[in-house]
Amino acid sequence: MTKQYFDRLKILHDEIRRIGRENGQDIRIVGVVAPYSQLIQQWRLPERNEVWKRELERIHPYDPVPLLDYQDILDGPDNGDYYYDLIHLNSIGMQKLTIAFAKDLKALLKEENK
Repeated sequence: MTKQYFDRLKILHDEIRRIGRENGQDIRIVGVVAPYSQLIQQWRLPERNEVWKRELERIHPYDPVPLLDYQDILDGPDNGDYYYDLIHLNSIGMQKLTIAFAKDLKALLKEENK
């Protein structure tokens, strides 16, 4: 089941990149692990990220896909203030995630353009 999921994801990634090339764009894929409420911390298994990293490397051996992990970025005493429910961010949570993602994306692009 895992292999099939990632094989299908490769098809999607390849199609996105193809459409980009047809339009003169070099599209880079970035994987993002979204934050989850602290109430469901048991979902935050290190093995899960290892599967993602391994499978992304398998399906894109020559064009790596970075994986940015934000699972615990909103942890702390105000954690409940950032979620609409246990897995969906509200507008405050989205703003905080967007700031962190923009910073990391800028660093990724800077590293790529060296």
